[in-house]
Formats: sequence, structure tokens, C-alpha cells
Amino acid sequence: VLDIQNGKAIWQLHPAYAAWLWPLMSKATELSLYISESLLEPIENGDSTVPPRAPTEQEKDEILKAPEPVADAVQVYSLALKGKYPTVRKAFPTRMVTLGTIRYCRSRKL
Repeated sequence: VLDIQNGKAIWQLHPAYAAWLWPLMSKATELSLYISESLLEPIENGDSTVPPRAPTEQEKDEILKAPEPVADAVQVYSLALKGKYPTVRKAFPTRMVTLGTIRYCRSRKL
């Protein structure tokens, strides 16, 4: 967690998660989400902190076809791409991602 503002946390993720959230975005160099502080959980023994592997082509197809449940969505705070000036910070006020994808990666220790 980088910061907490008005009950929301800026949660920095390893950029490898971007390929799981958006299968065509494998060149991310920075990714953070803006989530409710109440969704944060302390790290416990056995929790994976290793970045996920890249999704396979079959997994990319499944991700692209999967519905994005609004009830499980959080706002993107920052996203930077390799070779691009990182001006995308806070540029996605309506871009949401589902936390289910992150839970999937962490539960399978991808």
C-alpha cells in the first residue's frame, strides 16, 4: 500500500498482473489500484508474494470472454507502459478491474 486517502488505499501491484487484467497489456511497468481500505487484508504466512506468470493463449481467450462483475470491481489508480512516459496516473477515473482475477492468480500461485 503506497498511501491511504479518504478511506481508500493506493495498492501497488506487480505489473505482471496487468496481463491477467487485460490480456493484451503485457508491457506494463507500473500498476496500482484505488480500493476501499476495508478490502485490505494483512499478509499472512503462506501468502504468495511472487508475481504471476504470463497467461497462456487459452487463458487470455477465457479472460477476454469472461464478464466483468461490477460488484467486485475497483478503480485503476495508475498504469504505465514500457516505452511510454508514465502520464497515465489517475487517467482512468472510470476504468475498473475485477478483484476476482487477482484472487485467482494468488490462489493458484501463478
